[in-house]
Amino acid sequence: MSYNVKADKIIAHAITRNDDNTDKPDSNSLCVFVTPPMALTTTFGRAIFFLLDRSGSMEGEPFQEATRALYRGLDRLRDSDQFAICSFDHRQCYFRPTLVSGTKENVNAAKSWIQQYGPENGGTVIDVPIEKALEVLEASELLPFIVLVTDGAVQNEKEICNDILEKQHLRTRILTLGIGSYCNWFFLKVIFITKK
Repeated sequence: MSYNVKADKIIAHAITRNDDNTDKPDSNSLCVFVTPPMALTTTFGRAIFFLLDRSGSMEGEPFQEATRALYRGLDRLRDSDQFAICSFDHRQCYFRPTLVSGTKENVNAAKSWIQQYGPENGGTVIDVPIEKALEVLEASELLPFIVLVTDGAVQNEKEICNDILEKQHLRTRILTLGIGSYCNWFFLKVIFITKK
């Protein structure tokens, strides 16, 4: 048996038992304990592009749930991470034009920015912000993720799924977070499965 580890500090112990009081030739035993090292402290930086749906169908409780979810995501960022945010309906509003580091200062500024963009009566145009996020993230050297927070109420879901399928070769993963009781779960699941 063999395996590879990425650390030097492996602790191994062996316990043996010799049973001299028996005539059986196979009465001796051996037990080996191998303790792997503690979890590695190195973490990989992530590039996360949050897409927040603010279309008319997100009015009220759904948008409050969406912003709470986005805040939780922002609070989990590390300084080694980078992020961007797009709040969208049929228009797109960007927190910054490029990725910024996940410092507390940037996270707090992002939370304040989000408060300026509540739901309006606009439609849900998801493909444009996804395209922009893919463009930005594919240029990053960090692990790229899109976090799509939406109810998935779109009219052209088949076209969007086909476009994402064509981009399957890209390394960016799309994580979907469905909001509200009328969420289009099937559409969001197809996006997730296509780019997980």
